[in-house]
Amino acid sequence: MPDSQNSYKYLLDVFTEKKIKERMVLLFKSAEMFLEHRELNLYIRVDERIIKNVVINYFADIARLKQFHNIDKVNLIKIT
Repeated sequence: MPDSQNSYKYLLDVFTEKKIKERMVLLFKSAEMFLEHRELNLYIRVDERIIKNVVINYFADIARLKQFHNIDKVNLIKIT
């Protein structure tokens, strides 16, 4: 797997660093809350590296989709 720190720097030109970090924090906190709510946090932990990779790959997919279709906004179904 390529080093996401180096190979995905172009995403900062498409999206802001702030937006990407906010999405990582949101997903991480949501996963933790999900586990706590179901009392699974004693057995399962959220791996920050996996969350980071998921979010970076999400933004990379959205950037490629926008470029391929030459669009500014992606419809809600694609985002989901």
